[in-house]
Amino acid sequence: MLKIQTFDLRKLIPNGVTFTILRDPLDVFESAYMYYNLTGLFGLDIKEFALRIAKEKTNKLPKNFEIVPRNFMLRDLGMTNAGIENLDSVHKKVQQLDKVMNNDCHLIKGS
Repeated sequence: MLKIQTFDLRKLIPNGVTFTILRDPLDVFESAYMYYNLTGLFGLDIKEFALRIAKEKTNKLPKNFEIVPRNFMLRDLGMTNAGIENLDSVHKKVQQLDKVMNNDCHLIKGS
């Protein structure tokens, strides 16, 4: 799995073009739920799973869910699993990405 490290890429390819695709987190979650066949693992379809998590008012996922990365996009953008669990680290990463996106990127919105 490629993890983007902007500064390392700039050292290797100073004038090169880099890109990443950011997707709606709900689409990513749904895709992962289907890809990892979590319906079979939990015995719940994705809607039942989401309702169960909401009803329990927890962001703690079931033990079996450890096979799935917590946040694919943040991992691909260079964060560790421990960093993803730390709200301050996530906020700092979002601010860093916001700076990079505003200064160095051309955004193309899809449907």
